Amino acid sequence: MIHHSIAKKQGPKEGNSVRRVTRLAACLTAVSTLGAGLIMPITAVADDATPAVQMTTTSANVRAAANTATADPIASFDFNSDPDDGAFASAQGDAKATVQGTVDLVNGKDDDNGKAAQLGSGFWLNVTKSDGSALLNGLDDVTISYDSKAAATGGQWTVFAAPTAGAVNGSAPTYVGVLDRTDKTRVERYLNGRASDIATIDKNTGTKDAWKHVDLVISGKTAKLYVDKKFVASNVNGEDLKSILGGSGGVLQIGKGNWGNGEYFTGLLDNLTIYGSALSAADLGIASPTAIEISGSNVKDGELSLKEGNSASLSATVTPEGADPTVTWESNNPAVATVDANGKVTGVKAGTATITAASEADAAKTAELKVTVTEVKADDAYGYVMVHFIENNKGYAEKVYLDISRGDDATQWDTLNGGEPILVSNESTTGVRDPFIAYNPESKTYYVLATDLRVFGSDNAGWGTWATGYSTKLHVWSSKDLIHFNDMTELETATADKYTANPNKSQTLTDSVTGKTISEIGMAWAPEATWVPNFYDLNDDGQLNGSDKDNPKNQQGGAFVVYWSVSAKYDGENSQPGKKVTHVLWAATKDFTNETYMFGGVFVPNSKYNRGNTIDTTMLQNGSRTYRTTGSGVIFMEYTDRADWWRANDQGQYATDPAKGWVLRQTNIGHTLGSAQEGANGFKVNGENKWYMFVDNYGSVASGARYGYNLLEADNLDSENPWSVLKADDYFLTANTKHGGVVSLTKAQYDAIRAADAKASDNADLKAEDVTVDKGAADTDITAKLPKTQQVTLANGYGTAKRDVTWDVSNVDTSKPGEYTVTGTVDTIGANENHWKWTNAAGESKTDEDDLINSGANANNNWKQTGGFVDNETANKNRTLYSSTAITVTAKVTVTGETEPTDPDLLADFTFDDGDKTFDGGNATGTTQGTATLADGKDGKAAKLSKNFWLNVTAKNGDALLKGKNDVTISYDVKPDASNNTGWTFFAASNATKQEYGKEHYVGVLDKTTGITVERYNTNDGKRDSSGNVSYTKTNADWKHVDIVISGATAKLYIDSKLVAVNNNGQKLADILGADDGVLQIGKANWSNGEYFSGLLDNFKIWGKALSDDELGVESAKTDYAAALAIPAQITGDLPSTVLGKTVTWSATGDGAKLVAADGKVTQPKSGEKAVKVKLTATIDGVDKATTAESEILNNGGEIASYVKDVDRSDQNGAKYDPLAYNDDRRADSLYVAAKAADGSKWETLNRSQSILSVKWDGSQSAKPNAQMGSPAFFRAEDGTLGVVSSQNNATGAIYVWDGKGDGATFTNERAITVTDSSMVTNPRIVYDAASKGYKVFWTDGLSGEGRMATLSDLTAKATVGETLKADAVAMGVGDVTEGLPAWAGEGQTRAFAVSSSEFDAFYKNYVDLQNTGVKALGGATVENGASAEDVTAAVSGTQATMTYNDGSTKTFNVDWNADDLAAVDTSKAGTYEVKGTVQQTTEAMYNDARADPDIFYNEDDGYYYLTGSTYEVKSTDSTNNQKDSYRSIGLKRAKTINGLKDAEEHIIIKPENGTPGHEDQYPNSFYGWSAFIWAQEFHKINGKWWIVAGFHRGASSTNGGWCNNTILIPYTGDERSIKDGGFLEAENWGEPTVLEGAAFDVTYFEREENGKAQGYWLFPKSAGLYLAKAKMGDGVTPLVDGSLEHIYQASQQFEYGKYAPTPGDNSEGSDQAIVEAPFMFEHGDYVYIAYAGATVDKYYNTNVMRAAKNADLQDLSSWTTADFPSFDTNDTYTGAYGADEASYERKQAGPGHISLAHDEAGNIVMAYHARPYPEIHSGSAAGGLFDQDRNTWAKAVNVRANGMLDMSLTKDQEVAPANRTVTITVTVGEPDTPVEPSITGIRVKSEPTKTKYTVGEQFSADGLVIEATMSDGTVKTLDAADYTVGDVDMSAVGTKTVTVTLKANDQLTTSFVVTVSAKTEPGKPGSGDGSGDGAGSDNGNAGTGADSGLPSSGAAVLGLGGAVVVLAVAGFSLTIWRKRRA
Repeated sequence: MIHHSIAKKQGPKEGNSVRRVTRLAACLTAVSTLGAGLIMPITAVADDATPAVQMTTTSANVRAAANTATADPIASFDFNSDPDDGAFASAQGDAKATVQGTVDLVNGKDDDNGKAAQLGSGFWLNVTKSDGSALLNGLDDVTISYDSKAAATGGQWTVFAAPTAGAVNGSAPTYVGVLDRTDKTRVERYLNGRASDIATIDKNTGTKDAWKHVDLVISGKTAKLYVDKKFVASNVNGEDLKSILGGSGGVLQIGKGNWGNGEYFTGLLDNLTIYGSALSAADLGIASPTAIEISGSNVKDGELSLKEGNSASLSATVTPEGADPTVTWESNNPAVATVDANGKVTGVKAGTATITAASEADAAKTAELKVTVTEVKADDAYGYVMVHFIENNKGYAEKVYLDISRGDDATQWDTLNGGEPILVSNESTTGVRDPFIAYNPESKTYYVLATDLRVFGSDNAGWGTWATGYSTKLHVWSSKDLIHFNDMTELETATADKYTANPNKSQTLTDSVTGKTISEIGMAWAPEATWVPNFYDLNDDGQLNGSDKDNPKNQQGGAFVVYWSVSAKYDGENSQPGKKVTHVLWAATKDFTNETYMFGGVFVPNSKYNRGNTIDTTMLQNGSRTYRTTGSGVIFMEYTDRADWWRANDQGQYATDPAKGWVLRQTNIGHTLGSAQEGANGFKVNGENKWYMFVDNYGSVASGARYGYNLLEADNLDSENPWSVLKADDYFLTANTKHGGVVSLTKAQYDAIRAADAKASDNADLKAEDVTVDKGAADTDITAKLPKTQQVTLANGYGTAKRDVTWDVSNVDTSKPGEYTVTGTVDTIGANENHWKWTNAAGESKTDEDDLINSGANANNNWKQTGGFVDNETANKNRTLYSSTAITVTAKVTVTGETEPTDPDLLADFTFDDGDKTFDGGNATGTTQGTATLADGKDGKAAKLSKNFWLNVTAKNGDALLKGKNDVTISYDVKPDASNNTGWTFFAASNATKQEYGKEHYVGVLDKTTGITVERYNTNDGKRDSSGNVSYTKTNADWKHVDIVISGATAKLYIDSKLVAVNNNGQKLADILGADDGVLQIGKANWSNGEYFSGLLDNFKIWGKALSDDELGVESAKTDYAAALAIPAQITGDLPSTVLGKTVTWSATGDGAKLVAADGKVTQPKSGEKAVKVKLTATIDGVDKATTAESEILNNGGEIASYVKDVDRSDQNGAKYDPLAYNDDRRADSLYVAAKAADGSKWETLNRSQSILSVKWDGSQSAKPNAQMGSPAFFRAEDGTLGVVSSQNNATGAIYVWDGKGDGATFTNERAITVTDSSMVTNPRIVYDAASKGYKVFWTDGLSGEGRMATLSDLTAKATVGETLKADAVAMGVGDVTEGLPAWAGEGQTRAFAVSSSEFDAFYKNYVDLQNTGVKALGGATVENGASAEDVTAAVSGTQATMTYNDGSTKTFNVDWNADDLAAVDTSKAGTYEVKGTVQQTTEAMYNDARADPDIFYNEDDGYYYLTGSTYEVKSTDSTNNQKDSYRSIGLKRAKTINGLKDAEEHIIIKPENGTPGHEDQYPNSFYGWSAFIWAQEFHKINGKWWIVAGFHRGASSTNGGWCNNTILIPYTGDERSIKDGGFLEAENWGEPTVLEGAAFDVTYFEREENGKAQGYWLFPKSAGLYLAKAKMGDGVTPLVDGSLEHIYQASQQFEYGKYAPTPGDNSEGSDQAIVEAPFMFEHGDYVYIAYAGATVDKYYNTNVMRAAKNADLQDLSSWTTADFPSFDTNDTYTGAYGADEASYERKQAGPGHISLAHDEAGNIVMAYHARPYPEIHSGSAAGGLFDQDRNTWAKAVNVRANGMLDMSLTKDQEVAPANRTVTITVTVGEPDTPVEPSITGIRVKSEPTKTKYTVGEQFSADGLVIEATMSDGTVKTLDAADYTVGDVDMSAVGTKTVTVTLKANDQLTTSFVVTVSAKTEPGKPGSGDGSGDGAGSDNGNAGTGADSGLPSSGAAVLGLGGAVVVLAVAGFSLTIWRKRRA
C-alpha cells in the first residue's frame, strides 16, 4: 500500500498536539515517483489478535453507508421535470436554478428513472435563493454533490462560484470552481492570485463515457473531494469561502466559468444537491474506517527512536480503500516529542511519548506508536552545514551561500542568512563557483575553498576560454565556527614551489608519483579536499613508519589532500594522451596557503569512464577503503584500499585489485534524474551506516526530479551499483542550489550556528536604550554604557537569542554637547561581508548588483586575471566589501555640558566660505594678493590659491601674527594641484625680502601631491643646515588634513590625524623670525620672484601654542592592560611589576612557585639545571579579571646582545670603524652579536665582530631605503626555538622576521609583516604569550616615543594583525655591563636577550672567534734497546699534534721534531727520553706579488705543490699603473711543500704575445689563436689528463689586451715521465685548447666518485649567480659540459653588492653592483664546499662559503646551505692581523677574495687568496679594480668549525697558540733481550706402539710409542713418557679403537693413534692379521696405522666382501677394490 501525506492546517479549536493528515488511497500510486518506501507498518485491527500497535476500537459512532445525508440541503435539483418560468425550483431549501440559454433535458444516470441536464455553451444555470439573493452568502462550510457524465471532448466547469459575474481577472483570479472531465476532477480556489496553485486539488478520476458521483466538502480552508463514494484528495491551503465570495455572497453558476467570454461544461449533470454545512464522510455514505496502520522509515519493532532535535516522518494508512484517510496526530507528551499535521515527529528532550493517529471520520479508530527520545550531547555528531552557490542569470548570485539541515536530517535544509550570500569575492573574476567546505582537526579550522570564475555577467568568453586560460588560484576563507570568517585569501595551485609564501606560477609541472609532465595547465575549478591524519608519513612510501618525524613542523602529521579539475596535457597514462583535456589534479596543504602547499600530480587522469568530462571529484571513506566519484554528464565511482590513495595512479589507471589502484564500482550514477549530472558531493550520515550524495542536475530534468542538487543514497558502498535516488516525500532544498559541499557538525556547533542566524527583515528598527555621557568622554566611555548584547529574532522559527553588538561611535563629538545617533552591528552570520561597492566614471557609488562595466578605469567587471584586481589591497581599494544583511541597532547618545567659549589661543581661523579682499578669523586678517578665487571645498568653499591669489596674514591690529611665539600649531585641509605647484602653503620669514641660499631665515611648508616637507632654516654662514626639516613622502592627489606642531626645537607633522614625522633638531621659531617678528604668507614663498602654492586650501587655522594629540583629535592607541602584558612561555628573567602604570601582582603554583615573587622577581635555576614548570597568575591593579598562564622558568645561561653598527665615516680612509662603510649602510644595519655568560663580567663580541644576518637584497638603496635592519632582537617561537625580529630601518610600520633553523644559531625564511599603518616601528620585540597562547609584537613608536603592541595570528607574511594598542616602551640597552661591546654598537639599537645554558652554548660555539685552547696529550713512542737513530726518528715521525678549540673542534698538525733531542735518545740504555717538536703551520705571508685569482693545487703525479694566478707583469710596488702590462701570461711555481711555494721560482709557461711554441709561424703573437687577457687559470686532472682551465681572449693580443670572452681547456701533451721531470713548467708541453661553453672566465672544476665511477662537475659564474653542470667523463674524453647548467645560487645578500670600485681612500659612493664570481669547489670531511667571491673587485670584495653534504645532489639548489655573512672580508684584513710570517710587505690588506683551497701535508685545508694593500698603493681611473697590480697572492690556513663550516679568519696565533706550538713526546727505550724458555705449542705421534693389532682379551701395551713436541721457537723435541698420559683402551670388544695421548702440562694439547681389536680366528682365514701394512705410524698428530695392520698407511678400513675387499679411504673418500691374496 502506498502512503502519501497531504496536510490539513490546524483548526482554531484544535489543541497544539493535535494535527490532521490526509492519506491517499492505494490506487493513487502515480502521484509521486519520490514516495518513501516505508517499512514496518503499524496495523490497527478490530479483532482479538494482538496488534502491532495498540488501538482503541468502537463502532458506536460509525454510520452505515447511506445515500441520504442527515443535514437538510439548501438547494436540490433532480432535473426530472422542465423548469417553471425559466428556473428549476429546488426540491429542498429555498433556492432556484435560473436557466441560461435553452433547456435540454435527456435521460439521466438511470434511463428508467428521471432526466439529467445536458449542459453546454447553450445551456447553463445561475443558482440563487428564491428571492434572487446569493445562495452561498455568509457560508464558510458547504457540501456540493452531483452526478456527472462529461462529454469526451468537453467537460469544464460544473460548479463556479465567484464574487461577481464579470470576467475573471487573469492576473489576480478570485473564485471557487470544479472542472469536471472524463478523466479528471479539479478543484480550484483562488483569492487575488494563483499562489502556485497551493489550494488546488487536481486528481485523475473517472473514465470515458461513464457516470461518476462527485462530493465536494469545503470547511474553512480545507476542501475534500470524494468520487463515487471514495475519498480522492484533500487540501488544507485554501482561503475560506466568505473571503473569496466577498460580502455579497457572489454568484453561483452551474456549467459555466467566467474565464474570457465563458468556459462551459459539456456533458450531463444530475442530482445536484448543495448543503450549507460540511458533511462528514459518514453523512455522505463513504465507507467508515475499520483499521489504521502507522509506519515510517525509522520505525523498528513497533517503536520509534529519535535523538533530541531529530525528526522522522510517520504515515497513517486507513482501511478500507476509499474510506476517509484523514487522521489527526497527537502526542501525549509534547515536552518529549511533538507531532505536526504531516505526521512528522520531532524529539524535544530525552524521554518517552506516545503518538496517536485518530481517524477524522471515526475518532474511535486510533493507532499508537511509542517514541523514545535520547539525549544529544554537545559533542555528539548532529546536523550539517552545506556550502554552495546559486546559478541564475545575474552574476552577483555566484557567491558563497550556506544552508543548515533541519535538525539531524540531511534531506531537509534551511537557508542561512535568509538565503542571502554569506561571502563574496571582490578579486579577479569576482565570481565564486563550486565551493567546498573542509575541516582541519589539528587546528580546528574550517576552510571554504572555491573556483574563481564568473559565468553570468562575465566577459562571455565561454567555457573553452575560461577552462584553459583563467585563474589557477583558488579562493579560500577560514573560520573557527562557520559564523565568523577571515578575509579571503588565494592559493596558487599551479606552482612547483614547495612551502613558499609567494610562489612562482608554472603551467608546466611534474607529477611527483609518475614523474610525467603536466603541461598547459588551465583554470583550477571544482576543488574539494580530504584530511589525511598521517599524510606526511604516508606520502613517501605509503607506510606508517614515522618517516615524517624529521620533517619541518609544517610537514609533519596530517594534511589536506586537495583535488581540483583542470584542462591540461598529461604525458602519463590517460585516455587522451597528448591532448589538452580534463583531469583532476592533487596537492597537499595544511591550511590552503602556499606556505604549506606541495603540488602532487594527477589524481584522476582523463578517464575512459568519461573522456569528455573527467572533473568534479568527491571522496568518501569507510574504514580503510576510499571511494572517489568523478564526472560531468556521466558520473562514475571507483574505490581503492591503498592508504596513500592519492598516489594510487602509479599502479595504472584501471586497476582490478583495490590494493594496488582504483577499481570501478558504478557508472552512470544518477542518470534517472535527467540528461546530465555533475558536481557530486558525498558525505556520511551521522550515526548510521548510510551515505548521501548530492548531484547537480543541469540538463533536461526527468519527471519527479529537480534542476540543481538532487540527493542520492547508499546503504552499502560495496554493493553493486550502490547509489540510487532518494525516496522521500519531504526532501527539501531551496531551488537553484548547486555544486557545494557538506560538513557534519556537533550539537554545540549546530546550536551556535542556529543562534547566530537572524534575518535583518525580522529584526528591523532595533533600538537600544539611550545613554548620556559627559562632555569630553572617550569612545570607550560611550561603548561602556551602550548595551553589549541585543536580543534578536532567529530565523526559521528558532526563537530568540542575545547576540554581541559592536558599536560605531565615531560620529560622536564629545567636545560638543548634543544628541548623536550611533549604530551597532549585531554579531550574526549575516554580518559577514557579502557584497562589494565601486565608483563609476561619473563618481556614482554602485554595488555588485548594478550594471556591469567590462572595461575602463571604473570597471567593476575587469576581471580576467590578466587585467583584474588580483590582490587583496587593490581589490579592497577598488571594490570595497560590505554586508547587506547585517542586523543593526541604533541608540541615542547625549553629550552633556556647556559649549566652551572661543579659544583665546586661536590666532587665525580662515574657513574661506566667503570673503574677497580680506579674510578674517580668530585674531588674524588675511589680505588678498591678486584676485580672490573660491571654489567648492571639502565642506563649503575653499581658497583656490595660485600665483594669482595668495594672502599676507597679520594680526588684526597689524602686528606680526607670530610675534614672540616659539610654540605654534598650523592646521589646514588641502588638495594640491599635481602640476605647476611649488607647494608653499605656509611661509613665515624674518622679513619680506628675497631669500638667499645658505642664508635662509624662514619656516615654510611645501605641500604637494607627492608629499609634504616642513623646512626650518636660520643660517648665515652660507652652509645650508637642513637637519631641522621634517618630511613625509606619499602620493596623494585627494584632500588631506595637515597639522604641524612646532614647539621649540621640535616639529611634528600629522597627516589625516596621524603622526607621520618628527624632528627634534630644528631652530626655534622666534630665533628664525628675529627681533621684528617677521612676515607670514599663505600660498607664496619669497624665493626668486616668488614660488607659489597651486591648489585648494580650506579651514586654515593657527594656534599660538603647541596642541596636544588629544586637542588635535589624533587617534591614540587604545588601552588594554591585559593585552599589554605578555607572559613568556619560557621565562629567562624578571616578570614586569607594572603595565602601563598599573601595578602587577604575581602569584605562582607548581614546581616553580617559590621562584616567583609577588613583584615579579624571578629566581632562575642555575646554569645547567633543568627548567621548572610554573603556573602564573598576574593581577593588574584595577582590572577585574586576572591573567593566568603556564610557563617554564629556564636556567640562567647568560645573555646574547644584538645590535647594529653605527657608521662613522670621519677617517680619511673611508670610515673610522669600518673601511667598507657608506651612508645608511645596509651591511652595517645588520645583526651583530656579543655574548656574556651567566658568570661573565663583560661582553665578548662574536663572529669576528661581523654581522651574522642581513636583510636579503631588495633593490637598490635609493629605491628601497628601508630594506635593512633596525633594532634587531631575538625572540622565542612557540616551539621554543630562537628567531630574529627587526624593524625596517626604524622607518616603517613593518617588521622583518626570521625563523631559527633548529640549531639555535642560524636563521632562515625572511619575511616582512606589516604590523601597523598608524605608527613607525622601532625596537620591536616578539613574545609568544603563554596566557593567550599566541604571538604579541611590541615596539616603540618612532614618532611619539610611546610603546605599542598588537597580536599576531602567526608569524607568516600573511599573519592577521590585531588592533594597535598601547604598551610600555621598553628601554633599549644591555643593562649595567657594557664593557666589551664595540664602540660602534648602535646607540639605541642594542638589546640583551637572556638564554638558558644549552641555548648559550649552542649560540656561542657557533659564532665564537676560534682560538686554540689546548693540545691533546701525545701518545709516546717505543724503540727497542739498541735501536738505530733512524729507528728513533721513524718512531716519532708519524706522531701528530691535535689542537683543541673553544667551539669544540679539533685540528691535527704535523710536527718538526728537534734533531738534538732525537740524538740525545740513548738506545743502549733502557728508560724514557723527552723529544720536543714544533707544530708545522702554513706560512702566513704573501706568496706571489701582483698575482690575482690564485690557484694552489697538489700534483699527485710528481708529488709537488703548485701555485699560479692571473699574472700582472709589473710588481705591485711599481709606481706605474699600466693596463698593457696586465694579465698577459700564465706563471707557475712549484715546491715539495706549501710553505716552499712562497720563495719558489715562478716560470712563465704561456705567453701568447711570444707566439705558440713550435708553431710560431702559424701563431706568431697568440697561443693557438688565443691571447690576453688571461684570467683565473686553474689546473685540473680530468679523465687521466691534466688541463689548464682559463679565461682567454679570442684572437691576437692588442696593446692593452682584450676582454676575456671564453673559457678554454689547454691539455698537457707530455707523458707521465715528463711530469716527474718538471714538464708542467715547460711551455712546449701545453697543447691546442678546446672551448668550454658556459662562462667567459672564473670557471672551476670538481670531481667526486658517484656509483663507483669518477664524475666531474663544471661550476660557472654567470649573471651574479652560480651554475653547475656535469662534465663528460671517460678515459681520453675531452671533459666538455654534459647536460644542462643547473642554477644553484643567485646573488641575494647585501655583502654581494659592492659600490663599484671606490679606492680605500675614496669616501664617495658608487652605484650598487651585484657580483658572484670566482667559485672554487672542494671536498673535505662530510661536506662539499663552494667558496666564491662577492661584490665589486676593490675593497668591497669578499669571500663567502656554501656547503652541501658530500653525497647530496649537487645540482639541486636545495642541497646547498649558504652562510649569511662573509667568511673573509676587508674588516678581517685591514688591520694587518694576517701575514705573521711576512717581513717584506705591508700586512694590511683589503678585498680578500678569489680563493682556492688545497690539503696540506697533514690533510688540513690551506687557502690561497688575493688581496690588495690597504691603503692602496695606486690611484687613478684604473685603480681599485681589475687593472692595477695591487692584487697579491697570500696564503693562510683554514679551520673547520664544529658546525662543519669553514673558518678562514684565524690568525696564526689563533690557529695554534704560541704556548702550544712546542710539543713534547716521550720516547721509551726498552730493556735488553733475556733468554726465554720455549713452550710446547703442539704434540704428535712420531712412532706408534710396537703392537697395534690385538685379539679380544689381549693386554694393550704402549711400548714403542714415541711422542714428539713442537716448541714455540720452532724446534722439535721428543717427550719422555712421564710428560704425557695414554688413554685407556677397551680390549673386550671387537673394533677399531682410537687411543688419545694428552700432554700433562696442558691437557688442551692431544694427539691419537688407532689400534684394532679382532675376534679370535683360525690361522689363514680372513681377518687373521696377514696384512700388507708397512707398519709406519701416522703424522700430524692424527691416528696412524701400525705394522701388520692390513691397512694402507692412509688409515683406511678394510672390509671383507665375497672375493674382494672394499677399501674406504678415510682421508680422501676414494673407493678402491682389492683382490684378496690367496694362500
